[in-house]
Amino acid sequence: MPADASKYKSITDAKDWRNPFLTIRPNGVGIRVRAISMSEERIIPIGDLKKTLTSLPLSAWPYGNVIVVSEIGIRSGGQEEAELIERNKKELKRILNSLGTTVEWWPSA
Repeated sequence: MPADASKYKSITDAKDWRNPFLTIRPNGVGIRVRAISMSEERIIPIGDLKKTLTSLPLSAWPYGNVIVVSEIGIRSGGQEEAELIERNKKELKRILNSLGTTVEWWPSA
């Protein structure tokens, strides 16, 4: 189902977002899906992202094929961590593009 911007463009707070919400981390991707009572973030390896997203029920996508993505806000400041986040971000973009998913980039907390 294509993204329906009329259903989500006015949402500005993560607590109100019901589609999948991803947080790019150095050790993978955090995922929350409030539409299916998955309000706790679960961290998955980046290699499992496509399988995880495609296995979600249709009810997890009330706004259509759109997802919010943010980078983790609290960091150690190390170069290695920054490189891991950048690598995961690049792979995440590739995966979401292959799924035809609209991405809403939100600033980190």
